[in-house]
Amino acid sequence: MRLSVTQSKTPITTITVLAITATVTTFGLWSPTVLLALKREPDELARGQYWRLFTSLLVQNHDWRQIAFNFCALLVAGTLVERRVSPMNWLGLYFSAGAVGQIAGVFWKPSGAGNSVATCGLVGAITVWMLAAQRIQLKVGGAVLLSGALLLVLLRDLHGPPLLLGASATFLSDLKANVRE
Repeated sequence: MRLSVTQSKTPITTITVLAITATVTTFGLWSPTVLLALKREPDELARGQYWRLFTSLLVQNHDWRQIAFNFCALLVAGTLVERRVSPMNWLGLYFSAGAVGQIAGVFWKPSGAGNSVATCGLVGAITVWMLAAQRIQLKVGGAVLLSGALLLVLLRDLHGPPLLLGASATFLSDLKANVRE
């Protein structure tokens, strides 16, 4: 996504989303009713609580290793993407990928929560930039990530669709930017 490149050295958007997610997750750890009220639940979605497709991105299940991994991945991928796109494009990519992952989760893993699917959208953007790089090592890494995303979809893992969405959106945005040049 090249729509607007930011020159900020501090990844404000990434840090803000991480801080909000960490705060809500902490409340969820203190009070399990927070997790129950915000996570993806098929019965609640069937009752029209569609906001859970977004709020489920703000809480994590109670596995500290998963929380640590998800937060570190968001910090790294979010920072890399934020250095190349505007805050609005970052948020659009993050939350649209998150929603796609949560929708896939409704069918493949009905109950759950976590921001990893949204972070996968950011990784999808990085994948496209790797494929477009000059260095063969980056191209190979991008091809491996893209192949992994396809494999995740075949395995019905909810992280595959957001990875593909992030890659597709970034590819189309970069293509559009190149046509204008």
